[in-house]
Amino acid sequence: MNTGFFGDRVQEGEKSVEGYKSGKQRRAEIKAARRVHRMAARVASRVVVLPPGRVVPVDYSRLMANNHDGLSAFALRGYYIDRPFSCQDCGAPCVWSAEQQRWWYETIGGSPHAIAKRCRPRRQRERQRKELARQVSQAGRLEKQARLVAAAR
Repeated sequence: MNTGFFGDRVQEGEKSVEGYKSGKQRRAEIKAARRVHRMAARVASRVVVLPPGRVVPVDYSRLMANNHDGLSAFALRGYYIDRPFSCQDCGAPCVWSAEQQRWWYETIGGSPHAIAKRCRPRRQRERQRKELARQVSQAGRLEKQARLVAAAR
C-alpha cells in the first residue's frame, strides 16, 4: 500500500480513482473542519454564564454552512434559549423554545438568521391555506391538460 498525493491509500498497480477527491471537494472539507474547530475553540475559551430557564447547547457540526452572513447570536453564544415573540398575524405573545430552535437550525437546516413569526394555530391555518391553494392549482392544471388533449383530437 502506498500513500497517494493527498494521503489516500492506493494499492500498487491499482488504477482506481475511488479514494481521490477534487480540489474543490478537499477545500470544502477543509473549510468545514476549520469552521467547526474555530467555533468549538471560541466556545471553549469563553466562560459561559447560563441564563435562567431552559438552555440547550449548540451542536456546531450540525449547523448549516452559512459563509456570507457571519455567525448568528445563538452560534456566538453557544446555546439556545427560549425566545419570546409576538405572532405577526394575531399579535399573541408566544415563546419559541430552545428545543424547537435546535430542531429548526440543526435537524431541518433552517437559516441561522430565521426566527419564528407565527403562533402554532396560525402556522397550522397557514399550512391548510397553502395546501388548499396547491390543490386548486393542480385541479386547474389538470383541467387545462384535459382541454388541450381534447382539442388535439
